[in-house]
Amino acid sequence: MFQSEINWSICRSVYAFGSPCDKIFGHMVLLPDGNIFGYSHENERKWALYKDNLVMIGENGNVTSTYKRDDLGNWFGTVKDKKYPLFLVKVLDLGQPVKNHPKHSFYINTIPKSGTYFLEKIFSVIGFKPTRIHIARRDIVDDYRYLSDEEIHISPESVRLIFPVELIFPLLRGEIVVGHSEYEHVIRTARIFDVLTLNIVRNLRDVLMSLYVFKLHKVRSSDYVDDFWKKLPLNKQFESFLVYYALKDIDHIREVAQNILKLRKEIPIVKYEDVVSKKLNEEFCVYLESFGPGLRKMFMEAIDRTLYTKTPTYLGKRLRWQDFWNPHIEDFFRSSGLYDTNKKLGYES
Repeated sequence: MFQSEINWSICRSVYAFGSPCDKIFGHMVLLPDGNIFGYSHENERKWALYKDNLVMIGENGNVTSTYKRDDLGNWFGTVKDKKYPLFLVKVLDLGQPVKNHPKHSFYINTIPKSGTYFLEKIFSVIGFKPTRIHIARRDIVDDYRYLSDEEIHISPESVRLIFPVELIFPLLRGEIVVGHSEYEHVIRTARIFDVLTLNIVRNLRDVLMSLYVFKLHKVRSSDYVDDFWKKLPLNKQFESFLVYYALKDIDHIREVAQNILKLRKEIPIVKYEDVVSKKLNEEFCVYLESFGPGLRKMFMEAIDRTLYTKTPTYLGKRLRWQDFWNPHIEDFFRSSGLYDTNKKLGYES
């Protein structure tokens, strides 16, 4: 009776599901095989297209709700045989995929300020399409698709969406998504949908310096305290930056690094410094080749074409951490857990 069909105008979107009489119940992706990902309820086990309608099918195999589509691709309907209204509203739509796209997609999962967009550019040169979707934490998705490179990350809150980040992965078709994951389940979900994760790390001392430059020169201040430390004398700026971001970005950096360490037996860790110097460890090279013959060679050649070229977050300003460090900063580095994490990453003697 019902025939589900692959329709990219439907299957490349994250939907908010709910009722105007109640609330948003959750978010979901309508998979091409008729299954539903990201939302679980006995009334919404599968979906199908029937004539001009979208229908939800419950666990007993019967239709539980029916929807009609509006001009924007959203769906509005009711519970079967009732007036109770329901909606499926697009929160994110990736549109039609590229024809003849590669089988795999890539999730470039980095410690922040560890070459995120540099790696994206490498894989773009190889032939994978950047989505310009940036994911972080459990439910933060920044959609930079409609901004110029110069505008990316200036004011991330202006393009921020809130939904479980793993809903991005079933949408991808030979594409690249970047981000910083604190949770193992995000990486494991990527694998289910043929999205290959690259875990990239960097000396956390250099990460702090890069973040400092980035916040100072690129990112718009979020409040008056954020603005205040930027106006301090140079000899007080860096320490004030550490205090302001200690429980924000810096905690996030540590959590991402620790998650990468948890997964190191499944996914090889790659050091940003080794990518730049083209001294890739053999474990990572074997990992690359397992997803396509010749990928290692293409990766190495792409490094030459992208190294020190412009990316959305490369400012060309490099500071030596040794020029800023003092006993107080070292104490912060150790008490925050960054030293121990850095040692596990292989950066401390």
